[in-house]
Amino acid sequence: NGLLPFSQYSVVVSPVDGLPSKIYVGTYGALPSEIPSLSTRSPTRTNTSLTVYWDPAIVCSSHFSGYNYQLFKESDDLKVLDSGFSRNTAASFHNLTASTKYIVRVFVVTIAGWNPQAYLSINCSTSATGISCLS
Repeated sequence: NGLLPFSQYSVVVSPVDGLPSKIYVGTYGALPSEIPSLSTRSPTRTNTSLTVYWDPAIVCSSHFSGYNYQLFKESDDLKVLDSGFSRNTAASFHNLTASTKYIVRVFVVTIAGWNPQAYLSINCSTSATGISCLS
C-alpha cells in the first residue's frame, strides 16, 4: 500500500550469496480525480449557440487523453442534452433555446477512463442579448 497510481518503482532483490538484481514495476493508472479550472477567456456566444472554455488540468493519475463534456438544462440536470470529447480546452453547443439556464460539466479523461464524480461545472444562461457564465 502507499503506492501512487501510474508510477514506476524499482525493486532491488539482494540474495544472501550473490549479486543484487533490480527490476522495474509500474502501477496502473487510476480514474482521474483532477478537475480542470474555468478559463478567464469569455465564452463565445450567439442567441442559439455557446462555446465555453476551461484551463488544462494537470493530470498525474494516468496518461491524459482529453476531456469529456456534457450539457444539461439547469432545470433537469439528470438529462444530458449534448455531449462530446475534445483534446482541446473548449466545447461548443448549438441549437440552444433563448432565456434558458444550462450547465456544462467537463471531465478529465485518461487511459484509465473518466470519473463521473470529478468535474468542472459551468453555469450559463442564454438570452436575447447574449450569455453569461459562472463557475
